[in-house]
Amino acid sequence: MISLRKLLTTEEVSDLLGISKEATWRYVRSRRIPAIHIGRQVRFDEMEILEWLGNGGCGLKERAG
Repeated sequence: MISLRKLLTTEEVSDLLGISKEATWRYVRSRRIPAIHIGRQVRFDEMEILEWLGNGGCGLKERAG
């Protein structure tokens, strides 16, 4: 069985996390958030992001506010 994974844009991840796109880019640059680089584009595996959040999101809540 083929399992299709949903890839999210930076805007979609920012909305999901409740942070600005700039903050999302800071997490990408510092490699604190799981991201997939496709050429010059960055996408986020929805399941991986949800798992990352479930594991504390690298202290996201403490830093986002």
